[in-house]
Amino acid sequence: MRRTSFSLPPEMFQVVTGWPKDIGDEMITNDHIDIITFTGGVSVGKMIAAKTGYKW
Repeated sequence: MRRTSFSLPPEMFQVVTGWPKDIGDEMITNDHIDIITFTGGVSVGKMIAAKTGYKW
């Protein structure tokens, strides 16, 4: 298997860690944040979708 390396501009990839109760609402409602990915169950995804206005 061949591996290819690449890089992203710093503004394209950022990792934020913290307790969801401390940063969760800000992360999903802040107008300056365009895309969110998460690890979690369906209930977490539905909660994020409800707060961001996404209709599933």
